Amino acid sequence: MKINRNFINVGKIIYLGLIFKFFKMLGVKENYIFFSSFYGRQYSGDPKALHQELKRRKLDYQCIWLLNDKSLNVYDDIIVRRYSLKHLYYLARAKYRIDNCQESYLLKPHKDTVYIQTWHGTPLKKIAQDIDDNSFDEIKKDWLLDSQSWNYLTSPNRNVSNIFYKSFGLDEKTDILEFGNPRNDIFFSEDKEQKITKIKDSLGIAKNKKVILYAPTFRDGFESKASLNFSLEDMSNALGDNYVFLIRTHSNVVNKIPNIENNTTFKDVSRYSDAQELLLISDILISDYSSIFIDYSLLSRKIIFYAYDYEFYKSKCRDLYFDFETFVPGPIVQNSADLIKEILSGSFDKEKVKRFSDDYNTNTATASYDVLKHVGIIK
Repeated sequence: MKINRNFINVGKIIYLGLIFKFFKMLGVKENYIFFSSFYGRQYSGDPKALHQELKRRKLDYQCIWLLNDKSLNVYDDIIVRRYSLKHLYYLARAKYRIDNCQESYLLKPHKDTVYIQTWHGTPLKKIAQDIDDNSFDEIKKDWLLDSQSWNYLTSPNRNVSNIFYKSFGLDEKTDILEFGNPRNDIFFSEDKEQKITKIKDSLGIAKNKKVILYAPTFRDGFESKASLNFSLEDMSNALGDNYVFLIRTHSNVVNKIPNIENNTTFKDVSRYSDAQELLLISDILISDYSSIFIDYSLLSRKIIFYAYDYEFYKSKCRDLYFDFETFVPGPIVQNSADLIKEILSGSFDKEKVKRFSDDYNTNTATASYDVLKHVGIIK
C-alpha cells in the first residue's frame, strides 16, 4: 500500500508539477481570468458573483471556468475539467486566478498571475493551520504553500480578517480586502424579489409556502453519512401543508438522504449549485456548526441551531473559534421535539441577529465591484 501511494505521489508531482511549469513558460495572457468554486463541483459563491459582475459590465476578458458540469455556466466561456491538460494550460496562463478553496502547491501561479482567494465561508469551526489534528499535518503543509502565493484575500470585515491572517499563515504579501463577501451582494440587489420568484419557480415551490432550509456542515471522518437526526414523517406531520423543507448537505458529504423523495414536504437541494440563492428564498435557516448562518444573518431572519451532537463534534471532529452557546444569535436545540417547537413558534430576536451581523459582515451590494476594481480587473 505504501509503495502504491509513493507511486501516486510521484505521478502527481510529474503530471501537475512539470507540465504546469512547462505551460507557465509560455507566459500569461493579459485577458485570461480563471475561475474555480469548490474544485469544479459548483458554479457558486464569490467566484460566481465576481464572474457575473464582470459579465454585466461586458468587459473584454476571456473567462475560463473549472466545472464538472458544463450546463451550470450559461455564458460563452471556456470550460475545463479538473486536472485535465486544458485545466493546467489555462490556469498557468491566466492573468487573474479566482478561487474559493485552497489548491495543490504544485499549481503555484506564474509570477505575473494575480491570485485572488475568496474562501468559502466565515470561519466558525477551525480551519487550515489552526486545525489541531495530526491527520491534517501533510495537507496543512500543502495549504500553507498555496496561501503564500495569494495576492489578495477577500474578507467580510476586520474581525474575520484577524482569524484569516493567523489560520492561513499570511504575511504582508497578501492584501486582505475588507469589502464584504461578493457572494452576498444578491441579498441587497434591486431585483431581489424577482430573483426569489424565479428561484422558487425553478424548485417548484408554491408562493404561499414558508421555506425552511436545513444546511448542516460535515463531520470529519464521517463524510459518507448524511444523517438528519429527525424523522421525516414526524417533521412532515408537525409542519402540515404550510411549509416546504429544503435539505442541503455539505458538499463533502457523498451519499444521498434516504427516502426523501417519498415525502412531499421535503426537497433535497444538496446538488443545487448556489447556496446563496437558497438562503435568499428561505424564511428560516436551521444549521449547526456551519458558518452559513453568518451570511444568512444579513437577512435578519430566524436562525435555529440544531446541535444534537455538540460534545461529539468538538471532541471528535473540529474545535470552534468561539464559545458556541454564547456566540450564535439564535436558539440552540438538541432533539427533534424542540426543533419542531422552535420552527412553529415563529418568534425570534431580530435585533440580536442584526447586532451579530454587524459584528461579522459588511452590509453592501457592491462587494463584487469593489473587489474587481481594487485588483485591477475593472479599470
